[in-house]
Amino acid sequence: MSRELLLLLLTREGYEVELAKSGETALQILSDYSRVRPEAVLADLQMPGLSGTSFAAKVRALYGDSPRMIAISGSEARGEKLVGFDGFLRKPFTIAALNRLLASEAIVRSEAPETSTGSVILNSKTYEILAASMDREKLLTLYAICADDSRTRIVAMRNAAHRGDDQEYRRQAHAMKGSCGMVGAVEIQAIAESIETNGLNSDTIDMIDKLLLACDRLVDVLGERKIYAGEQVVDQRKRGSRV
Repeated sequence: MSRELLLLLLTREGYEVELAKSGETALQILSDYSRVRPEAVLADLQMPGLSGTSFAAKVRALYGDSPRMIAISGSEARGEKLVGFDGFLRKPFTIAALNRLLASEAIVRSEAPETSTGSVILNSKTYEILAASMDREKLLTLYAICADDSRTRIVAMRNAAHRGDDQEYRRQAHAMKGSCGMVGAVEIQAIAESIETNGLNSDTIDMIDKLLLACDRLVDVLGERKIYAGEQVVDQRKRGSRV
């Protein structure tokens, strides 16, 4: 999941957010008592460096029972993997699911990611929720980040495939699956999920090509809705009309 995308969504919801690239960096931030104590910490179970229950234990040593510790991951996590955490969200998750979790006392697990079926490219329900929650400029930025991030990761995946680097190939697919799922780009999400599951194989070139085509189709769909995606600007309605 793109950290920039998550930052945009959380900020739009009214949260004050500080990002950390690794568990060690997060601990440095949390150890600075001149800062305001955070109400919650979202920790990717696969983040670089210190992570998982070891990271949770370090935070508990600093702050005790607060802040709320929320584990996030692209795969299901239970039992010992969640020791020290107050809750778990499976990526891609909605901000509404996070809000419910922070407001509750029990662990709440998100639903399994919605996958693409047939010719579905963009989940209309997700799009409508996002469109209703922000102005056009922010919606423009959100989908621009998604489209640009996907194209950048496709290049990285192609390079990884050329090197035979299966781990990096899957890692890029995992990140793409999460970021696209959050904005309802379900066709890209489903292809990325398949790539993450199967890794490098005889279909690798075809799968990368499918991702590129899915990105183009997403841009086309956004064009129909008069939304900017990546480098393409598509807004031909008269000024003052509804998007």
